[in-house]
Amino acid sequence: MLTAGVLGTLAVLMTRNPDMPLGAPPPRRLSVPIHFAPVTGSQSGPCATPEGVPDDTGQTCYTLAGGVSVTAVHKIEAVQEKSGAYSVRIAFAPAFRDQINDLTQEAVKQQIAIVVGEKVVAAPRVAQVITEDSLSIAGSFTKEQADAMVARLRGAVGAVTPSPPPRSRSAA
Repeated sequence: MLTAGVLGTLAVLMTRNPDMPLGAPPPRRLSVPIHFAPVTGSQSGPCATPEGVPDDTGQTCYTLAGGVSVTAVHKIEAVQEKSGAYSVRIAFAPAFRDQINDLTQEAVKQQIAIVVGEKVVAAPRVAQVITEDSLSIAGSFTKEQADAMVARLRGAVGAVTPSPPPRSRSAA
C-alpha cells in the first residue's frame, strides 16, 4: 500500500502536456475531485480527530492546510520514463493552472497530500513550482502500480492503491 513513509522517494514535478494542441477537446469533469493540500503533520495509525485525513490503508493520519480541489482534467495517465520506471501525469484544465502554481510555489520541498474521496492516495514532496499545465508524480512505479494510481485519481471506487515503489532511487 502507498504510505507516507515510502513516499519520500516520490516527487511532484512540472511537465508540459504534449496532448494540448489548439482545438483540443475540452477538459473532462472528474467523478470525484482531486484535492491537493500541504501536509502540516502526520502520525502513524488511524485518525483520532475529525480534522485528520487517513491514507488509503488507514495506517497514517495527515493534518492538512488549505489546498486546491481540481474538478476537471485533460488527462491522467501512466507514463514510462527513460529509466523504464513509470510516473503518473495529471494534465490540468486551464481553470486550475494558476491555483496549482500558487500552491506548489508555497510548498516547494514540502509534502503535499493528494486526496481522493477523503483518503490520501499519495503524499509526495514538491520538487519544483508547477508553472506548466501538468504535473508528474515521479518515483519507481511499476506499470501496475502506476495504472492503479491512475484509476484511484480518476475516482474509481474500490481501486486498489499501489504498493510503494522500491526505495532504490530518489526522484527529483
